Amino acid sequence: MNCFLGFNYWDDKINSLANRVLIYRIEHSLTITELSEQIGVSNGIIERVEKSKILVSQKMIKRIEEYII
Repeated sequence: MNCFLGFNYWDDKINSLANRVLIYRIEHSLTITELSEQIGVSNGIIERVEKSKILVSQKMIKRIEEYII
């Protein structure tokens, strides 16, 4: 794990969804709650994505990717 602006991120390439979500939140000064409300998903989904948990459906992954791109 590495650190960016005081936040930890995964070493699995900067383009991983976990890193893109975290960096998007940092750049837009959003909390997990704020981002999840904007995308229309639960806080748990964003938390699982940022922690690189596999327990997120492909539908949710696509929804998040479409929002942060």
